[in-house]
Amino acid sequence: MKRTALYTERQGETQRFFHARITTATNNKEKEKIKNDMESIYQQWEQRHDKLAYFIEHDELEKVETEFVAIKSYIETDEYEEAISELDKSVFILKHIEDKYAFNLQNVF
Repeated sequence: MKRTALYTERQGETQRFFHARITTATNNKEKEKIKNDMESIYQQWEQRHDKLAYFIEHDELEKVETEFVAIKSYIETDEYEEAISELDKSVFILKHIEDKYAFNLQNVF
């Protein structure tokens, strides 16, 4: 379970960094960089998804996947405020997964 927490923690950190970048985007070059970064983050998620699927319920992973699709679509249409909202939701879901699958007494009993 420690590995699960590590994967979700890394993904959350990546998304929080991406959040900061979106809020400061002002010109087309920065917007193109954001689109490329989102694609990179999504590819990282795809690589981690296969490993996480062994340990985490399918519906939990599907929630994250749904948020990614929404983020990508908002970024492609330059709706950055909506993308930030969806990004915040995905970070929350990842944090929830991390907490839910962490090994501690609360989760054991």
